Amino acid sequence: MVTIDAARAIGRADSLGSLEVGKQADIAIVDFDHPHLTPSPNPVFGLVHAAQGFEVDTVICDGDVVMQDRQIRSFDEPVDSVLSRAERMAANLVDRVGYA
Repeated sequence: MVTIDAARAIGRADSLGSLEVGKQADIAIVDFDHPHLTPSPNPVFGLVHAAQGFEVDTVICDGDVVMQDRQIRSFDEPVDSVLSRAERMAANLVDRVGYA
C-alpha cells in the first residue's frame, strides 16, 4: 500500500514503488535488536508503533548512502556544528515569533 500501490496512485510506478534497477528508492535499515522491538512477531507493527528513530542503522536515498552504522555521511560539516547552528536558528525563531 505504501510502495508500488502508492506509486501507481500518483502515476509514478515506472520510477518509484519497488526496488528495481533504474528506479528511485530510499531504504532505511532498522536494528530490531532492542528490548522494545524484540520479540517481534509482526515487524511492520513494531516498526510503525514502537520504533523511535534511534534504531535506524543505515539510510540510503536514491542510491546514496547518507548514514551508515549510525554515522551521518552526507554532511559537509561536523554534526556538532550542524546541531549548534540548528539550535541558534531555533532560538532565533522563538524570539521572532515571541514564543517564550
